[in-house]
Amino acid sequence: MVDDNTYVYWSSENGILGVTRGDMKIIVEEKDLDVNVVKAYTEMLQKEMKETNTQIGLLNIEAAFYAVQHEKKLADFKKEGKNILKDDFKGHDIEIELFLIEELWSKFSYPKVIIPIHHYYSQHYTLLVIDNEKKQFVHMNSMLPPKKEWTKDNQYYNNANWVVKHIRRFIHDVKVTGTIFPDDSQDQENTREKCKGEDSKGELVTEVEEMTPREKEVRRWILDNQIGENDYELVEDLNCPQQKSCSDDCGPFMIHFMESIVHGVQPSKKKGNDMRKTILERFAKEESAWSVEKYLAETADAVGEPKK
Repeated sequence: MVDDNTYVYWSSENGILGVTRGDMKIIVEEKDLDVNVVKAYTEMLQKEMKETNTQIGLLNIEAAFYAVQHEKKLADFKKEGKNILKDDFKGHDIEIELFLIEELWSKFSYPKVIIPIHHYYSQHYTLLVIDNEKKQFVHMNSMLPPKKEWTKDNQYYNNANWVVKHIRRFIHDVKVTGTIFPDDSQDQENTREKCKGEDSKGELVTEVEEMTPREKEVRRWILDNQIGENDYELVEDLNCPQQKSCSDDCGPFMIHFMESIVHGVQPSKKKGNDMRKTILERFAKEESAWSVEKYLAETADAVGEPKK
C-alpha cells in the first residue's frame, strides 16, 4: 500500500519541495491547503514567469511569514510589559533580511510585486501587492466582513501592515544610499551590504558586495522616481472575489489572485471556486503517468465520492 504522505506526485527542481498524495486528498476534500502546496504552486508560477520574461515580482511565502511573526511577538511583549531585547528577535531579523529585504532588492521596481501571506495562527491566506503603477500597497482577502463592518482594525489588514512596515524600511535604506557622506568609503552606486545568513552564534552576517545589474536598476528606479517610505498607502481591496462562507478556500483563492496578476487578468469568484481543480490539473501535468481523473477515481474509492 502506498503511503499518502511519502508518495510524491510533484517535486521541485531542487528536490526540497514535494506535493504528496496526502496533499492531493486535502485539495480534493476541500480542506485547508498545506503551506508546501502554496510554496510548490508559487515555484511553478515563478518558473513560468522566468520562461515568459514576465515583469512582475513574486516572492515566496516566507517573505511575509517572518515579518508577521516578528511584529506579533513585538506586540505581545509590549502588551505584557516585557523588556524588549534585540536577542529576542535575532532569528526573525535574519529571516526577514533573507526572504524579504534581499528579494526586494531585485524585484521592487516591477509594476507589481506579489507577496503571499500565511496568517499561521488562524490558518488563513491573503495576498499583499506592491502596486508601483498606482503607488499603493493593496491587500486582497477572500474572507472579508461586510463592507460596512470592515475597519482598519481587521486582523489580516493589520498583519499586512506589519509586512508593509518592513518594506518601508527597505525603501528608506535604499534612499539613504543616494546621500554621500564625507567619511563614507563605500561605493554606494555599485556596492551594497548583502545578507549572508547567520554565523555559528546566530548573529546576522553581512558583506559588502558588487550589486547585480538588476539591483542597480531597482536602486536607480527608487532614487530617480523619488519614492519615499511613506508615499504608498496600504488599501484593502473591498471588491476582490470572496470565497464561500464557512469554506476553507482561502488558499485556492489567494493562489487565484496571484495567478490573475501574473497573467494580467481580473480575478473572479468563479475561477476562485474552480481553483482547486486548476491546482490539481497543474500538478498533474508534471507527472506523465498520472491524471486528475485517475486520482479522483482513486480518492472516490478510498474516501467516498469527492466533493464537486
